[in-house]
Amino acid sequence: MPIIKENIYSIGAGVAALALLPPVISFPLIGTILCARIADYRMDKKSVKPHSTISDEQLGVVDFLASRFDTLCLGDTNHDCRSFFDFVTDENFQKRLAGKGARHLFIELAHPYQPLISDLESGKISRDRFGAIVNGHMVTASSTAMDKLRIKLLATSIAEKNLAYHAVDSRKLQGTENIALTASLLNTLTRIFFPKFLPHKIGFGFTFAAMACLHRKKIRETILDDTKAAANITACVAPGELCAIAYGAGHFSGIAQNFGMQDMRGLMQKNGRNPVVVNIYESDRQRAEYNENKDPLFHMIMGKVSIRNADVEFVLGKAGSPGKVIFNNPVLEAAYKAQIGQPHPATKPAALTT
Repeated sequence: MPIIKENIYSIGAGVAALALLPPVISFPLIGTILCARIADYRMDKKSVKPHSTISDEQLGVVDFLASRFDTLCLGDTNHDCRSFFDFVTDENFQKRLAGKGARHLFIELAHPYQPLISDLESGKISRDRFGAIVNGHMVTASSTAMDKLRIKLLATSIAEKNLAYHAVDSRKLQGTENIALTASLLNTLTRIFFPKFLPHKIGFGFTFAAMACLHRKKIRETILDDTKAAANITACVAPGELCAIAYGAGHFSGIAQNFGMQDMRGLMQKNGRNPVVVNIYESDRQRAEYNENKDPLFHMIMGKVSIRNADVEFVLGKAGSPGKVIFNNPVLEAAYKAQIGQPHPATKPAALTT
């Protein structure tokens, strides 16, 4: 697949971000990365087969929550695995929501990508072209942590049109763009050239750490500011109309409240919505790691903060394993048990907390 014109700005941005390197090195390097990323982007059906599975119980809980809340907040607990997108893009899940009256799915993708989503939904561009554009731009201008496979899953789901997708992320790391671009490029380099020898986040983490030291307050404010996104979501749906928001779990966790701001959940409530938060995990181990909150980069930027548990947690299944549902809200659990005819247990294992 040839390099398309939409990626020209990415090359320029990448060169600017790597200004410390001589052009004789930076130009071929950026060009090589872009060509490899774009040429490698093919809509192979085998590559988009679900890796994680959603159980009937989890779909039943979705039905239960959709009948009691108008905003289903889905928390992505690991941007570097595909399980969250396996869930969000699952046809059965989306049809369940549509059957309850939902029409809109809001995702953590930068708002300028919305015209591309519209073009894909209308058939003006193919899934391959959508993926190549988004994938190429994210080499140097990543505003989310989606990788190629997640983009493929997203493109396939958008084209199926079970729900209307909306890119609503309106945050911007003001004054830190060049450092962020450098971080993204270094992350890409370590993934391509050192996949077995270095943790794939080492390039991004090293550069982002420098950004954290230089712009800690500003990063907090911009990373946590979902005011514009919340306003766009509220404007798009009628009062009481069911919708879903697929965002990083931190946006619903109350971290923003530690700095005098509202998180996405609080903003939805402020705007008259009735949200419920469901965190999605790939495995029990990943759930434990997330809830233990030991990410050093997170602590470097945010410091010691309190984090609120999700109302419900889904651990997705694999072949032969049905997955799990964990209620952290005892009132919700009692109502769900009553609905399906199961007695609410007097005691239960304590949910993971932070």
